[in-house]
Amino acid sequence: DKLPRAPVDVVRLHVARWRVGLASRGARRAVGVRDVCRPGARVVQREAGASSQQAFRRAVLREGAELPGGPVAAGHLDVARRVVAGAQAGVTMEPAAVVYRLRFAALEEHAVELWIDARWREHPAVERLHDVLGSAAFRARVGLVGGYDLAASGARRGER
Repeated sequence: DKLPRAPVDVVRLHVARWRVGLASRGARRAVGVRDVCRPGARVVQREAGASSQQAFRRAVLREGAELPGGPVAAGHLDVARRVVAGAQAGVTMEPAAVVYRLRFAALEEHAVELWIDARWREHPAVERLHDVLGSAAFRARVGLVGGYDLAASGARRGER
């Protein structure tokens, strides 16, 4: 568990997991980090603070390479649209690649949890939120997008 400690005791509700990485089109295999670190390569990237961009930066550093050049997109779907329009590859999340039927090479798995101050654990709204996140309807609706791991949605994680 790589998450920081909360400043107060919290109830942690798991929402979803997804993979971030490189989306590409057309090739027999997904484009990998080595492919996009070649001289002259251009990759559609995210803003420096985006967790997907940070994952890409870590992967490039592990390869001992320099971050390639390329435009910065406004979001995951913008990256995917630019790849469809002709870019060699783009830094995005798997759900965006799935929507645009792109190949995908995962770099990291990311997760989101809702942290709620533990003083509110018995509040009816917290209970309803827990119910919604754990429901088959929520999983079915979000699952329509594809690329999200929803198996543990609604699970209460160890409280902090």
